[in-house]
Amino acid sequence: MAHSCAYAPPTPLEPLHILDFLELCGSQQRAGLALSMHQSTVCRSLQLLRVQVAKAPTMQDPHQSQC
Repeated sequence: MAHSCAYAPPTPLEPLHILDFLELCGSQQRAGLALSMHQSTVCRSLQLLRVQVAKAPTMQDPHQSQC
């Protein structure tokens, strides 16, 4: 019987450019102004990126069972 994993690869890291602007601008509000988007959109994009990164696979002990 096949065993399936619950993990699915994340969607492309689309909001990565927003993270770059946040780093350069120093705040969500200023990044939003630079990107011509609302601060709440910047916030949601960063939350999505955080979730995607959290789901990224990590190196596991080869002796540990996988999925």
